[in-house]
Amino acid sequence: VYQTLTLNKPISAGEFGTHAVVKFKDGNVYYKYMPYAPGIEFAVNSLNKLLLDDISMPTRLIKLEGKSAVNYGQVALYQASSAIVGENLHKVLTDSKYIKLIDLESFSALVVSALLTGAGDAKPDNFMARFVKNETTGDLESIKLIGVDNDISFCNGRLGFKKFGSGKGRLYSDM
Repeated sequence: VYQTLTLNKPISAGEFGTHAVVKFKDGNVYYKYMPYAPGIEFAVNSLNKLLLDDISMPTRLIKLEGKSAVNYGQVALYQASSAIVGENLHKVLTDSKYIKLIDLESFSALVVSALLTGAGDAKPDNFMARFVKNETTGDLESIKLIGVDNDISFCNGRLGFKKFGSGKGRLYSDM
């Protein structure tokens, strides 16, 4: 396992990811090399399981030890998480027909989770959209949202609304 993960060239989890991520063999598990805050990720995922079982995927921190070519011991930390079949929410939001299909239960649970955990990085590209189709017709019924990168949480910050002179406003966060 150590050689497979360390010798394979890391890929980005998507166009938006910045951490080095490796898929192992069949691609059902992603391994994030040297994760930022795996304990926080684990805590948020544990809370999410209490709110609604399928709004985030479980993660585990693993430590791999191996020997280099010159017999020098090396250690690598990886955060393992299951692959999610779906599209990045950032891409999904570019097509307005999908917005009305977003599952309100998963959306609401993720909003409550973000409020409870002070999510500092809850951008659309940190969520996956899983398309739920009707089993008989194959038509798209709904889109369930899943949080995939929760390591920047428990932040101090404010969420507010700023109104401009033109009468328009925008939501802002100083996290």
